Amino acid sequence: MFDALVSEWTVRGGEKARYGFSVVWPPVVGESVRVKRIPLANGEFVFVCRAFRFKPRQFGDIGMAAPLQAKLMGREIRDGIGLFLGRPGAGKTTTASSFIQERARVLGGVTWTIESPIEMSLEGRYANGYIHQREVDTPEDMFEAVKDLARATPNVLFVGEVLDDRTAEVVVHASKMGFLVLCTYHGSDLINGIERFARAAGRGQPSAQFVDSFRFAIHLDLRLGNTGGDPRSISDELIGSMKTGNPPRVLSSRSLFCMADADPVRSHLRRGEFTQLGTEIDRQKNELLRMQSEKSFARQR
Repeated sequence: MFDALVSEWTVRGGEKARYGFSVVWPPVVGESVRVKRIPLANGEFVFVCRAFRFKPRQFGDIGMAAPLQAKLMGREIRDGIGLFLGRPGAGKTTTASSFIQERARVLGGVTWTIESPIEMSLEGRYANGYIHQREVDTPEDMFEAVKDLARATPNVLFVGEVLDDRTAEVVVHASKMGFLVLCTYHGSDLINGIERFARAAGRGQPSAQFVDSFRFAIHLDLRLGNTGGDPRSISDELIGSMKTGNPPRVLSSRSLFCMADADPVRSHLRRGEFTQLGTEIDRQKNELLRMQSEKSFARQR
């Protein structure tokens, strides 16, 4: 396999393959593997290979709190930009993939994804909706693919991971074209992720186009199950009920929605007052927790 990877690296060219590349191994009949070439101190190198065996989950099975799921599936979220934020391995792609599947199934329309690499197979028809996937190798390819597919006017465009400022800028530009644009992005917390993306898209300043297009952001994290596996009111997150992994972990999330043009969230974003978003985040969280509590009480009656 090593010789085959060296050959593939050479054919692709070191500059284009520096972010990694995908191969099928064994050839033709194998599974998709993402490969990263890493140089060593002694002048040699190794290839680190990552196989993607994850199967997309149903949206109702990922462990997200039911009121938050319902809000995401609202028909008023039909354009603008939505962010799935979190650290590496926090469940951003899993959550986003489950969401776009459910959206295609329930609301229909055409969804295009641009990913580097494709981590879950979503290609196909979902009731009245369709999902098509495209894989790219570099941020430069991602930038060009977003511009290209934006002209196809899909109902939803999902960008697997925004890695650089130029891609953030073109993603925000696409979100002004009348369809919903979703993307994953690294962020240590909800406010940090929103601010970093807004400034990445605005070349250091909060992007005015991002402010106008912003619809929602969700920060995701996987917590050890013994920190709170059941839905309950806690200080800052909504904790899901499904435990996953070993040791068991649960999905926790913080969210911020902004639907109306006159929403105070948009005013804070426009003035660069990101720290002021905390009050509205807490207000929305309390509303979701109230809905969750009422639903739980109704089931017990």
